[in-house]
Amino acid sequence: MQTATLRPDVRLSADPVSTPEKFRSGHCHLELTPVWQYVIKKNRFPANVDRQEVFAELAVRLQHPEWQVRLHGSRVLAYVIPAVGPQLDALMSPTILPAVITNLAHFSPALRSSSMDAILVYVQHSADPEFVLKSMIVQGLDVSGAKSSLTVNVMECVPVVLQQIVKRNGERPIAIPTFVHLVTALSNKMVQATFQQAAVYCLDRVKEIVGRNKFDHYLETFHPIIKKDFEVLCEVYRISSSSGRDSSVSSYDDEDDVETPKTPRRVTFGGELIKIRSPDVSDDHHEVQKSTGIPIPIKPALSIPKHPKNEVENTSIKLPLSRQMLYNSVS
Repeated sequence: MQTATLRPDVRLSADPVSTPEKFRSGHCHLELTPVWQYVIKKNRFPANVDRQEVFAELAVRLQHPEWQVRLHGSRVLAYVIPAVGPQLDALMSPTILPAVITNLAHFSPALRSSSMDAILVYVQHSADPEFVLKSMIVQGLDVSGAKSSLTVNVMECVPVVLQQIVKRNGERPIAIPTFVHLVTALSNKMVQATFQQAAVYCLDRVKEIVGRNKFDHYLETFHPIIKKDFEVLCEVYRISSSSGRDSSVSSYDDEDDVETPKTPRRVTFGGELIKIRSPDVSDDHHEVQKSTGIPIPIKPALSIPKHPKNEVENTSIKLPLSRQMLYNSVS
């Protein structure tokens, strides 16, 4: 199909978004900036430009070795999505959406932010917004070989996407299979030291978005064991049920503001009563009570990172082997 070349409008100069000159020859077959400018000015897709050709070029840009080119492609994508029309899902699903999700793990903060913006815009205009959430779960949480940075960033972004979906659906909640898929994937990460704290924070945010009653009902119905372990981990990491943050931390900028408990606290974990002590308690009088070899770390319960959204503790609560096998069988 013969397509006309659009000329950039000098009144819509966008230097931060324009493709760098050194990447234009030899790598790109279609100039995206004129299309982007036309969409901004007319609020519709240019009639004489092939949508498939534009999205084919976007797929190349989003996987380009240079992060500046990826950034340009993701920004253009966020503006183009609302103007595509009924063909949007067919154009996004094969390569565009996986590439955008992959860029959530990029070292460039600008690219990560722009990729998240594109995902949120797509959620607003997709005929199946839950497909976007499920794609993030599969690519970031289900795939065993996924980069750890992608897994952590997906867990950071999932609550935001879920909130957008709930807001769009109104009173209608997300589908039960989608919820079960999400909880199962997060529960599998709760038993891994690298991802445990991030998974607990993510699951707590999901609880806040879905609603406590619906969340508890879903877990009691489909995953009663996961519900019990999640509640214990919330106590250990001292996550407030209302805000999803540590209830004893008044400032993330000063660890001295953390209020440590003065007396031991008891929690039930893995069917046994565990006593979590504070540093002031003498080792001679208070010991961690355990009937099996399940290690319960003291540090995560008493020391909270300055920025829990961006850091993942290397320590974790190790679940019994039988519990881990149960999670794997559920997934």
